[in-house]
Amino acid sequence: MNQAVAPSEGRRVNPRDNSWFSVIAIAVALGVIALAIVALWSQIAPRPVTAVEKFLPLPNGASFVYRISKSDGSVIYRARNVQRLPAGQLGGIIPFELTGAFLRAVNFDLLQTEPSQALRALAAIDSVILRDVEYDAQGDMLMQNKTLAIVGAERIDVFAVNDIAIEPPVPALDLRAPTQNFTGTLNTEIPYTFSLAQQPLAQSNTALGELRDCVQAQTAFDFLETKNASRTTYCAGIGQVLDEATTNTPPGDSRTEIVAASVGDLIRGSAPFPGSGGITIQPTHIFESSIGSTITETLRYKEAATSNGVTTQLAPANELVLYGTASGALVALNRTTGLEQWRFQTGNAIYTAPTIANGLVYFGSADKKVYAVRLADGAFVWAFRTNDNVSAAPAFAKGTLYAASEDTRLYALDADTGILRWTFATGSPIVTAPLVLNSVVYVGNASGALFALDALTGNPRWEFAGERFISAPLTRQADTLYVATGDGNVHALEISDGTVKWTANLRNNIVGQPLVKNGRVYITLVSEIFALDEKTGAVIWRYQSAQRDLRGTPVLFGEQLWQLTTQDLIRLDAQTGTLAAQFSTADALPNAGLSSDGRALYAGYFDGNVMVWEGLRE
Repeated sequence: MNQAVAPSEGRRVNPRDNSWFSVIAIAVALGVIALAIVALWSQIAPRPVTAVEKFLPLPNGASFVYRISKSDGSVIYRARNVQRLPAGQLGGIIPFELTGAFLRAVNFDLLQTEPSQALRALAAIDSVILRDVEYDAQGDMLMQNKTLAIVGAERIDVFAVNDIAIEPPVPALDLRAPTQNFTGTLNTEIPYTFSLAQQPLAQSNTALGELRDCVQAQTAFDFLETKNASRTTYCAGIGQVLDEATTNTPPGDSRTEIVAASVGDLIRGSAPFPGSGGITIQPTHIFESSIGSTITETLRYKEAATSNGVTTQLAPANELVLYGTASGALVALNRTTGLEQWRFQTGNAIYTAPTIANGLVYFGSADKKVYAVRLADGAFVWAFRTNDNVSAAPAFAKGTLYAASEDTRLYALDADTGILRWTFATGSPIVTAPLVLNSVVYVGNASGALFALDALTGNPRWEFAGERFISAPLTRQADTLYVATGDGNVHALEISDGTVKWTANLRNNIVGQPLVKNGRVYITLVSEIFALDEKTGAVIWRYQSAQRDLRGTPVLFGEQLWQLTTQDLIRLDAQTGTLAAQFSTADALPNAGLSSDGRALYAGYFDGNVMVWEGLRE
């Protein structure tokens, strides 16, 4: 049956009224938007590759995994992730004790430079943060290190490792001077000596295959009673592929060789993963028990300005809260301490909510890749490249990850390795998450088509043709699939063959996933919430908010329906739709709506705020 809902009445406006003011207002608004886009793009746009990066490429989001074989027969792994940013941004986030080493590494005299000139000069200099995570063969993390370096045209200078300042900086690679010897200090107190000798190398045999056009660098770094010597091979287009090192504290040798890499368009290999055993999170917006009628803000965390704001729904995982940023970072925040647990950088903005299964976190990026990282520490495991942005959350089932891309395709990937199993072209971009149920994967596209595919083979079983794009994640209840489309329609389909049971036309943008509970389907629109009859689609109640814009899917705690708006957080009576309470939030626009783990409510904001509210269970 069809259930129509009439639009609200409003004052009739003469199109001639204030026409010039309207034109000016629109022009100003477009100008502000254009400036905002330029400012954002200037921070995330790819920087030109320097000559030294032929052998040590460090693009934003580059990731590597190395296998380290010790002389005692043990094996550990090191995952490396690269964050590339202007030196001015790095200078704003490094600890104070590293400031001196940073300024000297960029040859910068703060006292002799006018502030605006200083900012322009630092913005023109490239810098990198290299985050390394080491873990043993059982997957237990051993240590994390952070290396800070300045990227020049022919030289990459390391000026700090963790909180240890290195002056003068040590060259990781230097095309200008293949032989060097000098002395310096660590933290201005501990003396060190350093030597470097480089030579061309025709090829190198690695776990990723035979690589040609390489450079071999031999270094010695001595401080206190510690002597470190290494022979490192760098190959064109991929960077460090082999390192043979000797150290006397503790005694022993090690051999470090690359086993996985994601560098721009080059993607090879994956990290060994111990397999199942880690936690799996099944996200839901429906909980049986109510949260307290009064909630309390228990955490407000502010991302650094360099992140450009939170851009995904928050994903709670025990004591961690995960989210993506416009700068392309996936961040794990400890909800108890309010401290950052780890950060993984990609090449562009992240719009997909993370999916957590068996101790891995899966997500997509506007750099056209799907990623898998370890939940415990953010260590890189694998990447898979599509042909367009990945803006829909992937789905996990029985060892397979189903990832959708705006290149129109659904990809079925091995969840441990990222190896492609099959792909299906839908004919239009996919921007909502696929749904996997009983060996069938359901996916909708921007043209309004919904496909039911065999989860093992990708073969189509049935197709439903809507008139507008699938605008929200799908919902299944018993033998019915609920589908919301961009023309304001909610379709109830027979899950076995796609037959339409009923359609409700709500005549406005649907912004939230349908929630089905106790015979009702709850639907959030831009300024309205509907409760529909689960069997017929008839309207049971309707809540209107002329002053608020509603964001995302509500959360249902018993008979409490919680909804995030652009102004506040509201609670409705789920039986009647009556507004019961409202609570203040951040003074910024929220992004993708509420999420919950049953004990708290979570929301992220475009100004970088992360908020958590808790209440007493009733």
